Amino acid sequence: MAGPQTIVHMLRSWAEKRPDAPALYRRGPSGWTAQTWRDYERTVRSVGKALIALGHRPGEPVALIGRNRPEWLGSQFGIMAAAGVPAPIYTTNTAEQVAYVVRHSGARFVIAENKDQHEKLVAERTSLGPVEKVVLMDDVAGRDPKWTMLWTDLIALGEKGDDAALEARLRAAKPDDLAFLPYTSGTTGNPKGVMLSHANLLFMTKVGGERYGIGPERVLSYLPLCHVAEQIITNFVQIYGGGEVFLCEDLLKLRDYLPEVRPTIFLGVPRVWEKFQAALKARLAEAKGLKKKIAGWALRTELRAFQREVETGRPVAGARRRLARKLAVDKVRAALGLDRVRLCFTGAAPIHPDTQDFFASLGLPLYEGYGMTETSGLLTTTLPGKPRFGTVGRPFEGVQVKIAEDGEILAQGPNLCAGYFKEEEQTKALWEGGWLHTGDVGMFDAEGNLKITDRKKELFKTSGGKYVAPQPIEMRLKTIRGVSQAAAVGDSRKYIAALVTLDAENAPKVALELGLTPGAGGVADLARDPLFRAHLEKRVEEDVNGKLARYEQVKRFAVLPADFTIAGGELTATMKLRRKVIAQKYAKEIESLFADEDAVAAATGGGRPVATAAAAASS
Repeated sequence: MAGPQTIVHMLRSWAEKRPDAPALYRRGPSGWTAQTWRDYERTVRSVGKALIALGHRPGEPVALIGRNRPEWLGSQFGIMAAAGVPAPIYTTNTAEQVAYVVRHSGARFVIAENKDQHEKLVAERTSLGPVEKVVLMDDVAGRDPKWTMLWTDLIALGEKGDDAALEARLRAAKPDDLAFLPYTSGTTGNPKGVMLSHANLLFMTKVGGERYGIGPERVLSYLPLCHVAEQIITNFVQIYGGGEVFLCEDLLKLRDYLPEVRPTIFLGVPRVWEKFQAALKARLAEAKGLKKKIAGWALRTELRAFQREVETGRPVAGARRRLARKLAVDKVRAALGLDRVRLCFTGAAPIHPDTQDFFASLGLPLYEGYGMTETSGLLTTTLPGKPRFGTVGRPFEGVQVKIAEDGEILAQGPNLCAGYFKEEEQTKALWEGGWLHTGDVGMFDAEGNLKITDRKKELFKTSGGKYVAPQPIEMRLKTIRGVSQAAAVGDSRKYIAALVTLDAENAPKVALELGLTPGAGGVADLARDPLFRAHLEKRVEEDVNGKLARYEQVKRFAVLPADFTIAGGELTATMKLRRKVIAQKYAKEIESLFADEDAVAAATGGGRPVATAAAAASS
């Protein structure tokens, strides 16, 4: 064999080279417990052999739903070892959404985590299609023993299974075989199954590992493994370098686990970095006197040193920088649990350059990646040692990216998917003209770095004929201290308006600084408070509208009483806005923003935004 045929072969090679080294960690009541590479690969083999014993056929999808835990990864690679195709499902999906993926993929076998996911499958049992067996990672009271089996029983079945049959499937595997079938999050309709091959995954593993010099890294896996961004960090990084993965089953535990794990590589979607930034800024704002001055000096010194490094390409290690790190920078990094990190990444959505500057001032420059599920996660990344904030860097070697006449980003390369599962027309549209159409709008700078303007499908047109990209407006709104989320609206309207939510941690602190006393209702009370809304109005005018073209400026905004959440349906699992859901759920509030459209357009032609009536309607 000239090289690994599948990503499973790469996993096996680490089990042979480092059998007793830890591969996976799980957090229990008594702390972290490890699973070695030998045991990891043994689990993968057992799952593969068990599926073959149950009647799984090569090339068949197997649905997989659960949080980040060793059984999930053992299932993913076990399905691949049996020449099957994992079809992962988000744990936050409704019963109907779960049923859609199971039915559309044609899965005869489902591996699910616990009582919550079992209940969804039972509720939709008659619409799941040809499901023959559901494997449950955890036992569930009242389960149908004929339709379900436990994970422990699956492993026991596999341990007695046919090694020769499994080896035959592994030998027969080809790089172009379908390997992974992640379903898009469905922000614009039903999710689509993206067909990724072993060749796609192997290429991404190789080029990413080479660009960043990946070795035996230590990573914390907390984003959904359904999402290709977490696949890159959890699997591609580990499989390339033979490192350790610490599995976080609950996103709310992230802040607690980081100081325990102290990763060497960390990926945060923009929302994670924004929340870290808001919390750290609030803490820094509480400092007084000399301590505050020292912290401010240290962060400015570190940022200037980093910027010189980027410009000159040479390390900056003077006495001032060393002192700045000793007095403040290293302490903040240690408090976050990022004192050992050598690479911080951001992706899955745009991030504001101000946030990147902030973390660079802490010695944590954020390397931004751009891509989508259809590109195996990435097309471009900012270069090691030379990130250009505000851009998403350069294409990987072997990947071509060009800009179409209408500004859309088009791509070709070994990491691009074959198309959408069972969706011939949508596949043709994706690959129109022989180039993959990303649906994003962008441009290259003078150095060849790609800059994303917006999602082509998210651009809206005002009644004055101006095309507006909502994301840059929303990013600026989220830089206002105390603001959590923002959604710009204004399609076919005379001006731009926005829905704004408040940060439950920082908005009350801002209120206290304004002389207000937050009530028991928390942010819901602040959303109705006229003085707090007046403060936001001033910040929108000075911090947002002052940096936007006149036709992009926010003329009205509503302050919602509760934040956007994954559970509420406003956010995807990686915390991107579900605009269709927001438009439907807050239709009344949005309509109130344009209730007296002509008068507002005339009154705010170049003036301050108006919040009062719209905010009242939101409460």
